[in-house]
Amino acid sequence: MLYKLNISRIQEQVAMLRTCHAMASQLQIRNQGMMERFALERAVHLAVECMIDIGNTIIDDFIMRDPGGYLDIVDIMEDEQVIDPSVGSVWKQWILLRDRLVRHYTEVQIDELAAFTEQYQVMIQFDHQVQSFLQAEREKGNIE
Repeated sequence: MLYKLNISRIQEQVAMLRTCHAMASQLQIRNQGMMERFALERAVHLAVECMIDIGNTIIDDFIMRDPGGYLDIVDIMEDEQVIDPSVGSVWKQWILLRDRLVRHYTEVQIDELAAFTEQYQVMIQFDHQVQSFLQAEREKGNIE
């Protein structure tokens, strides 16, 4: 079956994810001030949004099962072998942190952000795994 995949949208989202990675790699939150903390909070938030959007695009365009929420997107991506469970487990932690940044931003502790800076390489793993999945689907003739 040939799927109509919005590759340009995915590539835009991947480009922003790479920008978030670049920013996170420069920010070491424990020894920085308020501006750096705000920058890291925004990088975390945007990185998770990018991963969610990429997941949603893949799920929608490949007509996979409908997710019930953000955490379900991760489960579907794992079940469909787009990402490895090791990436999925970190992504789930980030989704919970994203929720705190959006809804309970006054309660986010510096240690939560520091944990993100210790795991930010998962963004690159996610990117590589998505690209590998898309390449495999191209080779199978499932996408243009």
